[in-house]
Amino acid sequence: MDTAKAIGVVAANGGSIRDYEWADPQPIERRIPPTICIPTTAGSGSKVTLWAVVTDPERKVKFNVGGAPLIAAWVELIDPELTFDLPADITAGTGMDALAHAIECYTCGYAQPLTDAVALQAMEYIGQYLRVAFAQGHNVEARYQMSQAAMAYDTESAGAAHAMSQSAGGVHDVPHGALTARLLGPVMEYNHLGEPQKIRPYRHGSGGGRPWTEASGGRPQFGGGDRELL
Repeated sequence: MDTAKAIGVVAANGGSIRDYEWADPQPIERRIPPTICIPTTAGSGSKVTLWAVVTDPERKVKFNVGGAPLIAAWVELIDPELTFDLPADITAGTGMDALAHAIECYTCGYAQPLTDAVALQAMEYIGQYLRVAFAQGHNVEARYQMSQAAMAYDTESAGAAHAMSQSAGGVHDVPHGALTARLLGPVMEYNHLGEPQKIRPYRHGSGGGRPWTEASGGRPQFGGGDRELL
């Protein structure tokens, strides 16, 4: 889907995709052609974001294109049956990417009540259904709810886990979801120092899995069940 949106940028605006790396002022001037996004995983969120992430192997970086409605998909079609045959490891990695989106959107500086509600609901769905989708790939309910949860990433901003995983992903050939999941725990533990009231609801909105426990002084220690998926 990122590729389709990037192709649309070049088709509408000309030149090379490298010409449209995010900058101020915004380099994209024209709306991408009509684009329908049909996800086959439940994680990337690209179908609802205003971004495309492009890998530049020469510079060994992943750079962002977009940040404006001009790059948004025109239509998104969700069919959970398209994720039935997704391998378990990719189900886990993309599902944890969706979880990272929800948590980072909920704790970012752009967060607001409406997007908080969506992010918290996404955490609830992922806590209840990611393990089921991982173990039972053809479970319609689990795949449907995970597809719903993967739409939490919209106009808000990701956080340090994504910033580090995107940077590392440009250098190392590592699946984005698995790398982001490995970084999410330490980032949550660090962010808890500044906004404990934002981190605490995740403990109670994760399907009873208790993905983090309290260490001394009430500081969360992230781990347990979510890491077992990876």
